Amino acid sequence: MKKSFKIVFCALCAAFSAVIMLAGYFPYFTYSVPAVAGLCIMAALIEFDHKWAWLTFLASVLPVMLFCENEVKLFYVAFFGYYPIIKAYYEKIPGKFLSYAVKILHFNIFFAVAFFLTTVFIGVFGTDGTAQTPLFIAAFWVACNVAFVLYDICLSKLAAVYLIKLHPLFLRGKKGR
Repeated sequence: MKKSFKIVFCALCAAFSAVIMLAGYFPYFTYSVPAVAGLCIMAALIEFDHKWAWLTFLASVLPVMLFCENEVKLFYVAFFGYYPIIKAYYEKIPGKFLSYAVKILHFNIFFAVAFFLTTVFIGVFGTDGTAQTPLFIAAFWVACNVAFVLYDICLSKLAAVYLIKLHPLFLRGKKGR
């Protein structure tokens, strides 16, 4: 396959990812928009390889950093944008339990840092005092871990759907090149 075709495809994936991230300005989309934008990076990973997926992610970072809302860009750049790539590495770890343990550990490290940064620098939590209670923080942490596991499962299912439905169309287009 021609290198120019790979560049165009990855540039389109990066652009779609950045455009999706603009929806982060709508209330209540703070956590879901970065997760959805990461799907564009997953397409580059499936069609080509890790190198092209990393380049796609890096190409999407600049417009995201320039035009997106602070908390949304933090979640995209620090975790959800590159997670589909890292997920592929983690799934090569032998044993499903160990693979999930490493994924959850990675998420919890990110989450601890993101929670600290959003609390201290952005001021998202704790503006009214109720969000600083230990019970709230523990419940929020558990809910986020459950949501992450569901996101990981959905990402695997969406990759399978992509391979079944969209990848054959992509292959058909490549034959003419």
